[in-house]
Amino acid sequence: QPAMAARIIEQARALEVIFNTKPDRPPGWLKTIGRHIAVRYDPRGLIITMSNQILFQPGTDTLMADSKHALRRIAAFLAIARRPVTVEGHTDNRLLRDRTYFPSNWELSLARAVRVLQFIVDVSRKRKLGLKPGLFRVGGYADTRPLADNSTERGRRTNRRVEIILDLRS
Repeated sequence: QPAMAARIIEQARALEVIFNTKPDRPPGWLKTIGRHIAVRYDPRGLIITMSNQILFQPGTDTLMADSKHALRRIAAFLAIARRPVTVEGHTDNRLLRDRTYFPSNWELSLARAVRVLQFIVDVSRKRKLGLKPGLFRVGGYADTRPLADNSTERGRRTNRRVEIILDLRS
């Protein structure tokens, strides 16, 4: 337990440094990023939760420009950690208005997780970070693992997210 606690503290400090030091961006930009990214720990490891407000337009799996900067920093952090990573997509319980591309929230949540994973792996290749694609797993959970009550807009907004889970167990 003490060794795991020390690893968690070390990872959190590394993540804090990555997200708080970027001199070529205005402070307001970092503040906005901070409102949409959370870090927590549970038995699975270190969990970086990114709100879909920063990642995607509603109903799509196309990454928004601001999310790419944050994901580059997360890729750098994951390269330092060199641990197994799971990328999970989550949605709220509302049905999609346009089902042309995604017939259900299952497909949408998985597509979003895959898109985030692809971006991180691409960044690793371009910047020679050394992330091995074999360290990654991906999953889409639709509305089956909510963090908040889906009966309110605030709750639904909380539930629309991608989680990047750094496995610290072994």
